[in-house]
Amino acid sequence: MRFRDADGFSHARALGFQLALTAVPGLIALVGLATSLDQANLRRILQQTLVGFAPGPSQALLNQAFRQGSETGTGGSSALVIGLAAAVLSGTVAMAQVERGINRIYGDERDRETVHKYLNGLLLACSAGLLITTAFVVVIAGPAIADAGRQAGWSETLGTVWSLARWPVGVLAIVAAFSMLFKKAPRRSQPDATWLSVGAGVAIVLWLFFTGILALYLNLSRGFGS
Repeated sequence: MRFRDADGFSHARALGFQLALTAVPGLIALVGLATSLDQANLRRILQQTLVGFAPGPSQALLNQAFRQGSETGTGGSSALVIGLAAAVLSGTVAMAQVERGINRIYGDERDRETVHKYLNGLLLACSAGLLITTAFVVVIAGPAIADAGRQAGWSETLGTVWSLARWPVGVLAIVAAFSMLFKKAPRRSQPDATWLSVGAGVAIVLWLFFTGILALYLNLSRGFGS
């Protein structure tokens, strides 16, 4: 009832939009990192993973980005710095949106003071946000990373270990991330962890369920881009 009365769906849509704005410069930073390190295997794994995971039309753009980055001496460093800065800034705004939505659902019409709000958002973006990204990548892009790794020279044992380990790694990352969000995002004194664990547990189960559906859809539907 609180979620409905606080128009929680609008807050969720706003958060989804902000996360999309965070993902784009994050991808740019990844391309820049692979180019700046000048590590052929790492660049190949990143490129094949991103291209294999991306929808059809964007694959050509990613290939072009990697090609241009490898041909430009300072392009990789510029992409890394600018993309990372934009991703951190956008991620901070996303976490501020999390606070705003949670506060309204709790019935609190006020957020933290502006400086404190965005400083808290920055800390959550660099902790919980990074953990959520890690969990999403290992669950959704896990098969693409394994395929790219094998083509880059991974042994069969390493590929098997990755295929098995990515699930507990993803679950542990999302548990830690949601615990941080439930405890630190709202502008209120939260109850003990035992009370928060119920809501966090429901959120984790729902996240895994819908992320698993997305992973299954992306693996089965090769015509996603069209």
